[in-house]
Amino acid sequence: MEIMQVLGSLVCSHRVGGLAHQNLRVLRTPKGKLNVAVDPVGASPGNWVFTASGSAARFATGDADLFNQWLSAEARLGDRGRALIERRRRLRLAPDDLVNMRGLAALLLELSPDPTTILDDQLRPRYSVGQWEAMQVANREDAIKRAREANLAEAKALIDAIRRADPNDLDALSVQIQGLTALGDVAGAEAALRAAEPTVTRGRPLLFLIQADFFYRISKPEQAEQALSRALEAAAGDPSTVRSVARLRASRGEVEAALKAVEPLLAAQ
Repeated sequence: MEIMQVLGSLVCSHRVGGLAHQNLRVLRTPKGKLNVAVDPVGASPGNWVFTASGSAARFATGDADLFNQWLSAEARLGDRGRALIERRRRLRLAPDDLVNMRGLAALLLELSPDPTTILDDQLRPRYSVGQWEAMQVANREDAIKRAREANLAEAKALIDAIRRADPNDLDALSVQIQGLTALGDVAGAEAALRAAEPTVTRGRPLLFLIQADFFYRISKPEQAEQALSRALEAAAGDPSTVRSVARLRASRGEVEAALKAVEPLLAAQ
């Protein structure tokens, strides 16, 4: 934390969606450096304030969407070790944040364990770089294997918890299917899709679209076509579902079938 003085407000024409309408303040450090900060408490010009940065600041904004957007970007483009630490820290502080749980599960499923992502109970790297480099190859491979198994078990527990809390969370189901498929457990992915069918009461067209995409990917076109038919039947002419079916067909190079799918929409315009 640092102490800074508020100089005034800042108005901007565009901002990150997660910041909504929170006030922005121009701050000055004791050394004269200027900074911009979100002000959730309503400080006035001339006030001296304590400031926080990093994950502590993201928590202080009180906007879980902003926090999850940052960590999703960090996992894709930045420091995956940091994303893992912040996701697990968030889980401890907000165990009912299903979006964070889903993001953590996705991260765990795709992580390749290394010294920055093998953590102890205090969320610190279990091995220093020196310790890791000094390990015998067999011991290092064993550590990676054990970390990978632990990650998969944690991801499965998270997804199971999300599905219990909200059986209609199809984003979590999609993460599960993609993860199992990437790990080579195609049978497990198919079983998860089948098991979800009787529990999903909302968004059933999307469930069938997920099924269709999965069956196309594992070279089961007949089952994929059945799933697409069920999606359209469940949607009862919903334009977004029709467009999704057309996009899926177009992505497979089935241009004529895609155009045929959207014919009713074009005729209605």
